[in-house]
Amino acid sequence: MSRRAYLLEQIARCKRFAAAMNTDADRKKYESLAASYQNELDTLEAAEDQSSIAAETTSAKSEVSTNEAAAVNVTGAVDAAAPQPSSTDDQEPTTG
Repeated sequence: MSRRAYLLEQIARCKRFAAAMNTDADRKKYESLAASYQNELDTLEAAEDQSSIAAETTSAKSEVSTNEAAAVNVTGAVDAAAPQPSSTDDQEPTTG
């Protein structure tokens, strides 16, 4: 069971217990526990969001690097495939 699933289960459990309690003190005790689990869940989700943002940023940087490398390869391939000048291209123009 993941930590997130565990926390969600405990929050629901505490809320059920709070609803079933007869005294305000007991009800507040379980509501406080539910709030504590909710804070822990919020912290966990915030950390997951930050790590996913970092992973997306790393992925985007990697994608840019890959695209740059592909552009260099394409440029090199185009330069290599460019037609070579013929021997007449090197001759001086004649004046007549």
